[in-house]
Amino acid sequence: PAYLRQHIADVERMPFDGLVFTVYGNDWSHRRTGQEHLFFGGHRYQPGDFSNDLADLKATKFKRLTDNFIHVQTSARGSAVTGDPKDGNLDWFDPAWDGIVQNGRLVAQLARDAGFKGIFLDVEHCLGSLGLWKGEDIFSYEAYPYKDKVTREEFCAQMQLRGRQFMKAMGEAYPDITIIIIQNTGWGKEDQRGFFVRGMLEARGQATLVDGQENGYQKVTRKEFVRIRRTAEDS
Repeated sequence: PAYLRQHIADVERMPFDGLVFTVYGNDWSHRRTGQEHLFFGGHRYQPGDFSNDLADLKATKFKRLTDNFIHVQTSARGSAVTGDPKDGNLDWFDPAWDGIVQNGRLVAQLARDAGFKGIFLDVEHCLGSLGLWKGEDIFSYEAYPYKDKVTREEFCAQMQLRGRQFMKAMGEAYPDITIIIIQNTGWGKEDQRGFFVRGMLEARGQATLVDGQENGYQKVTRKEFVRIRRTAEDS
């Protein structure tokens, strides 16, 4: 954000309506590689933690870039940077999950105060998160460390509950927020992240949820886009 504020004229030469930005806590100094991937982990942020970056974003004179988003990743791989397993992804049943709900409310507030459209929610699995999951996909029942104690149905229902809670908190902070979900919203029964998104849909209120359509990157014809939209709508 500090660089953006200083170079906004150059950045806005690019032919886009908006970009995805990363915000960092005030205490991160020059170490800015992976720390942004902590919103969805055990690290509980406070409202004042991002005051420096928020001030830069609010002071940036946007003209062309009207549709901007803050990056939020569900793989808390920033824990590998901090070296603290407590910063990694939590058990979906962990009572401390209310900290992730708090982080969702906070990042939505940041997006609203910065004048952004919303957040870019990256639900794709990425290696690196420390702690309970040991880098495995948090949306996968097969990777769940305690699957001998919880059925698949209970696991998916809990993810759906967390999706409702996360979305409700963001909506309270920013009622008409737009959320782009990448790589997709969970197509097919084998993609269990769809239960989390389903919970978000149940609590979306005035919010807009966009299927990021990663499979659409290489598409070029109208027929291809029609087909891929139907896939998203029918899943």
